[in-house]
Amino acid sequence: MGAMTLSATREWDFSSEQGKANYKAAQRRYPAQAIVDLAALRDNMRHLVSVVGGPHSGTAVMGIVKADAYGHGLVPAALAALAGGATWLGTAQSHEALLLRKAGIGPDRCHILTWVYSGAEVPFDELVDNAIDISVPPSAGEDGEGVVGEKKGVGHQRDEKLCENGEDQRPKRAVGGA
Repeated sequence: MGAMTLSATREWDFSSEQGKANYKAAQRRYPAQAIVDLAALRDNMRHLVSVVGGPHSGTAVMGIVKADAYGHGLVPAALAALAGGATWLGTAQSHEALLLRKAGIGPDRCHILTWVYSGAEVPFDELVDNAIDISVPPSAGEDGEGVVGEKKGVGHQRDEKLCENGEDQRPKRAVGGA
């Protein structure tokens, strides 16, 4: 019977002995690893794009890369999604959207949408200047007033099935007996 290993990956090539020592120390403290296959991310996006009609169908497809691409690496995962045909990237935090632009993913390459949960400390002018689309939650008011004012490139998210003419349209549930 062959020897069992803790990792299915090949041995890493490190640029320095210090880097190798740091990695080994991290492995001792955190032995679980997630191996991210960027080619698989790219191929999965390519498949999604083909399902909706292909890259020339005019259908926009968004790769969600929030939370550091769920821990897979913001920029590498974004580039894999774009290589697979994504036309939009989505982030949860404005700093993530700005990092994508600073990494060289320009507006000529894709649209970026960021969600804004609170207007506190959000660099709206910088987002707009970097051609980043902003979604403002319904809690910000009918037009996002008080959070973003009259900014260009700011969209207001609204679930039309649950909210129509300012009234909650969800079915009411009776409480108690009758």
